Amino acid sequence: MGTVRYCVIGTGFAGTCALWHLVRELTAPGRRSPLSRPAVSIATVERGPVSGPGYPYAKDNAQLGHRCNNEASTMGIHGNDFVDWLAENKPRLVADHPELVLETHPGIDLEQWRPENGEFYPRALFGLYLEHRFQDAVRTAREHGIDVRQYTEHEAVDGWSARDGFSVRLRDLATGREFDLDGLDRVLLSTGHWQSAQGDPLAEHPGYLAAPYPPGRILPAVADRVRSRRGAGGRPRVYVQGMGPSGIDAVMTLCDEGAFTYTADGHVDSYRPAPTAGGTEPLHIVVGSRSGFFPPVRGPAHRPRTAPSHPGRPGRHPEREPRATAARTRAGPAGQGPAPGDRRGARVARRGEAPLRLGQGEARKRPP
Repeated sequence: MGTVRYCVIGTGFAGTCALWHLVRELTAPGRRSPLSRPAVSIATVERGPVSGPGYPYAKDNAQLGHRCNNEASTMGIHGNDFVDWLAENKPRLVADHPELVLETHPGIDLEQWRPENGEFYPRALFGLYLEHRFQDAVRTAREHGIDVRQYTEHEAVDGWSARDGFSVRLRDLATGREFDLDGLDRVLLSTGHWQSAQGDPLAEHPGYLAAPYPPGRILPAVADRVRSRRGAGGRPRVYVQGMGPSGIDAVMTLCDEGAFTYTADGHVDSYRPAPTAGGTEPLHIVVGSRSGFFPPVRGPAHRPRTAPSHPGRPGRHPEREPRATAARTRAGPAGQGPAPGDRRGARVARRGEAPLRLGQGEARKRPP
């Protein structure tokens, strides 16, 4: 009787989906296979400290205002699993992570909260879901006698074919020690979207940041440039290249110190920038792209609901509503920033002073 050895390199969304479905197939009741379950082993490799969230949904790479791009009902690793998981884990989420619920449902009585299919929840909340589903798959596999070995904070640095299968060389990121996993029958590369920085003419510019993630790296870099510009008597400006979801995340990060006001039914009403010390010039954000348009509004705000979960509270996704988008593209007083879809913003940035730029060519692209 032979053995089968699997290896999943990268345990973010794609790797977690693959592991979950593989384990479900291997442990399905009545499954016919020439292999006994103890003859199956699975190794998982992840650069981060936790398997499941990966890079896009890790709590350190997402702020509260960073939402999933798609409705909750389409985000699950199978069926409507994400919404089902939210409902099943409501008591724990309300007790331990109320801010993740209130970000999407501002002002709601948490005891009355019910997950909604058409909502756009914070990416950090989706990251918790992926972390739990990954561990669910590991637990199910081990209960059925499948050997699962997790290598977190490790990276794959090499791989080659051998007589007994495929070999992968791993490096422990904490110690630098390298070792090999040999005799692998199946290897899945699920390391996410990468884009080379080679050929980017701005890559070496001190004021250029290739991606708006993680936010903790963006804010200090921008703050240093703003202080330098103000010290020289200049106008602090940031140009965000690209008006897709990553561009919206960049603006949300830069405007994090301000606050949004909401209408009684939970819609974004306005954005209030954080006050500046001594009346200094506020940060100005210019957003531009080849098309000059933000992503279209999606979700229940653009189609009727047959059975709203909260009567009198229509569904909304503040990041994708025209009014909210207009507010979020201005860090200074009203009228001092370009309106969404105003292509003049990109032209002004190109022919005016060179602002700090957040690039569209990200090392890791924004997830779907």
